[in-house]
Amino acid sequence: RGETRIGDHNYFMANSHVAHDCIVGDHCTFANSVAIAGHVQVDDRAVLGGLAAVHQHCRVGRYAMVGGGAMCAQDVPPFTLAQGDRARLFGLNVIGLKRAGFDPAVVAALKTTWRILFTSGLPFRAAIEAARAESPGVAEVDELVSFIDGSARGVCRAVSSRG
Repeated sequence: RGETRIGDHNYFMANSHVAHDCIVGDHCTFANSVAIAGHVQVDDRAVLGGLAAVHQHCRVGRYAMVGGGAMCAQDVPPFTLAQGDRARLFGLNVIGLKRAGFDPAVVAALKTTWRILFTSGLPFRAAIEAARAESPGVAEVDELVSFIDGSARGVCRAVSSRG
């Protein structure tokens, strides 16, 4: 594209870095020494903890929280928590969603969607279709499922609930 776009009301702490051809939404927080490579998209209200890094061509979804020191080599879906080298998903950003005033029914629908997508054991396509069928008309569920379904680099894997 040849341009980097930074939205409004973002908070960039010391030594944070946004490379070329990136899109950063509104109300994002980049803690100390966060680095995002070229062609990265960070959606509105995402939070990246200190020393976190995002690989080129990856996306970080809306209201996602990336823990300090995380190395994101794949997309971090909206509304989720990611941590580690290579970043893994640890669940939904429930506290962030509640603080942001999300309706409890929406949070419950997102929890159900999480279970279908990441813990049901269903094949990828079947999980996508089951998640869509379970909560029709919930915009946040549609956003989460569409983000995952549209991933070019793949999505961070979830930590197994079975240990």
